[in-house]
Amino acid sequence: MYRAPAPPSPLVLVTTGNRIVAHDRTTGAPVWELLTARINTTHGGVRGLVEGDRVYVFSAGETEGGWSANAPLVISCLDYASGTPLWERVVELETNVAFVTPTVLIDGGQILAVCANRLLAFSLEDGTPQWAQPLRTEAQVGSPAGLCTRGATAHADRR
Repeated sequence: MYRAPAPPSPLVLVTTGNRIVAHDRTTGAPVWELLTARINTTHGGVRGLVEGDRVYVFSAGETEGGWSANAPLVISCLDYASGTPLWERVVELETNVAFVTPTVLIDGGQILAVCANRLLAFSLEDGTPQWAQPLRTEAQVGSPAGLCTRGATAHADRR
């Protein structure tokens, strides 16, 4: 069965360091920007996902230490066109800041995340935590992780 391709997205989002910037697809000009918590050499990267008219940004929160400091996971929801914040959730993980950046997947009205050897589920609508499960794994924290549901897959290096 043939499906017509989706129209091109009007924005291209780029995540680098501790920021996400939306660029106009036709001109390349910046349209909006979100600067997340301060970053140092131990922070993981920022992740961004677009779902409908929303952008979901995943980053490490503020921490007051160096290499061994723990940091929360911060999930921010923004309006796609304007970058206006819609909501934010701070999830305490008691996890070293270097390993906070999750592998994420949006499916079935949920945000699913593998973060620091835990599988987490949040409401797509408002970020309400739904459940968390420890993962039994022999991989070290910070190693690549994958998430799969029927029809959707995400694999990411979490460092």
